[in-house]
Amino acid sequence: MLAFYMSECPVQNCIQTIAPSILVESNVLFIAEVYSSGMQIIEPFIRGYQYVLEGNPIALIFTLLSAFQLWRGVKQVGVVRQRWTEFVADPLTRWKQHAAREMAFYVAIPISIFLHELGHAIVVWVLGGSVVAFGYFFFWGFVLPDRTFLPNQEWVLSTAGTWGNLLFAAVVWLWLRGNKSATLRYFAKQTLSSQIVYALIYYPIFTGVFGFGDWRTIYDFSATPLLSGTWAVLHALMLLGYWLLQRRGWFDELAFVDAESAEKYNQLAQDDSLEGRLKRIQIMLDGRAITDGRRLAVETARMFPQSAEAQLLTAVSLSNGEEVSRNAAQHAERALAMGLREPAWQVVANHLVGKFAKRSGKEQEALHALESAIRIAERETPQLSQLPACLYDYALLLRQIGRNEEGKAALERAIMASGGKSAEFYRSERVLFE
Repeated sequence: MLAFYMSECPVQNCIQTIAPSILVESNVLFIAEVYSSGMQIIEPFIRGYQYVLEGNPIALIFTLLSAFQLWRGVKQVGVVRQRWTEFVADPLTRWKQHAAREMAFYVAIPISIFLHELGHAIVVWVLGGSVVAFGYFFFWGFVLPDRTFLPNQEWVLSTAGTWGNLLFAAVVWLWLRGNKSATLRYFAKQTLSSQIVYALIYYPIFTGVFGFGDWRTIYDFSATPLLSGTWAVLHALMLLGYWLLQRRGWFDELAFVDAESAEKYNQLAQDDSLEGRLKRIQIMLDGRAITDGRRLAVETARMFPQSAEAQLLTAVSLSNGEEVSRNAAQHAERALAMGLREPAWQVVANHLVGKFAKRSGKEQEALHALESAIRIAERETPQLSQLPACLYDYALLLRQIGRNEEGKAALERAIMASGGKSAEFYRSERVLFE
């Protein structure tokens, strides 16, 4: 039939007649291939979501928690996006520091989770298997292969996710470590820190508590003794390195209140006098560069042993929130004995001494120190901002020694002297005195 048709019409007419049908058939085949390839990629994701929707309670709880975290992350991204020019501009401020830490969690973690699961999937494909289900829920996920592999292969498959986290963190840090924006450099460090904590601390603890996860296979010494033992050494070395970096303050970055305070700090950078050092230490401690501030404070106290202010700043740098160490209390006592000029510093020193005495069970010493701090703070109007915290610790001490009504009255004074979130916190503590 085709030969007859060609003999009866010119070649050009034959091509014009037959070519469209050939092109249509080729397009259909191409579309079918694209659809088939697309479905091969999409189907594992669909099965992953089906796994959650089918009613696995733990998976459902994790997914709901992830949705809440995702909502918070979207809000944070929106704020940073609106203030991007301000966000990347120097200097690093408290707000930018907080936003960078939030981004390191709410943005970097979901990306790393995807790469974690992708690492598992790649190893499955390399080993000749296929992924039946790929569950990705932003803050958690899983990969379900179509078969069980040999023990050594299962071990490699399990570690691939952790390497995905660590490589992602390394790439972000290498990419941004030399950036001219102090905020982005800080973000890179915080991303590296959060990934180490997630991959090497949080996830192993999670596996130990719930009994499932990659680390059950990674540390299956009965199946892979050599590989598990080697990983245990590597794991310990990585955690040791992280601890040493934390101890040195490598992840810290000095934050300023505003550009003016940053300029002031830069001017003081070359001032090695006692006054210059004291001002720099205060800026460091206020800017959350605690490790560097502590290092400079200890060095200054050694260089100027008769300086009460240097002793006090050393005490402040050595204290950790509610935990006041013996060493910090001793420096505070030394500062008081030498004579502090500023009433504000007298309040801080007495407060530190009182908190340590309270924790050590020396109740009379604690009462004397806290009462001295409150008396000075109430007398000196500029120091009223320190008064609520002193009153709160005083209230807890009174409750501890059985003077509940007096403690309740002290707490009410703390509420009246404070405002905002501090006042809300103190109000919530009323339940302790009921």
